[in-house]
Amino acid sequence: MKSRHILMAAGLIASAGLVLFGDAPTAEVAKPLARSEQGRPSAASVRSAAPSGTARSTSRSAAEASQILPLLPRQDLIAGERTGGDTERLFAAKTWQPPPAPPKVEAPPPPPSAPPLPYTYVGKQLANGVLEIYLARGDRVFTVRNQSVIEGLYRVESIEAQTLSLLYLPLNQKQTLSIGVQN
Repeated sequence: MKSRHILMAAGLIASAGLVLFGDAPTAEVAKPLARSEQGRPSAASVRSAAPSGTARSTSRSAAEASQILPLLPRQDLIAGERTGGDTERLFAAKTWQPPPAPPKVEAPPPPPSAPPLPYTYVGKQLANGVLEIYLARGDRVFTVRNQSVIEGLYRVESIEAQTLSLLYLPLNQKQTLSIGVQN
């Protein structure tokens, strides 16, 4: 026999001896520990689960290593504390095209408003104690007094020394026209 065969036989005999006379399993059943927020067993559960009558001194790390921890749901193990979007989907489909532009939000249309006054001030006259204002639109001239309606669109609200207040009837909006200085 060669020395190699002798070494192999010695290893076989040593292995058989360990199997027959090695460490005997204990009759105790390991119980799962309660987990803390970090996923590690809590210190109180490690102390309570550690064997009390053993002669060996066990440190906390040895007690943690010898205990069986309860299973966590798969979603907790995969997602964990991460909230990074694509980092949770490691093999998600990727594209080199830029993301589509967000849809343009159109501002609501402005509320309708009265058109600019089509009349120009021509003059004024005090006749029989009533002030009359002369307004022109194109080649037409209108004589207006207080509360008179012009072309069915405007009503004279008030006549003051320097301003004429008109109400645009379709939208009920007030407009003013300067009528010069006081005479």
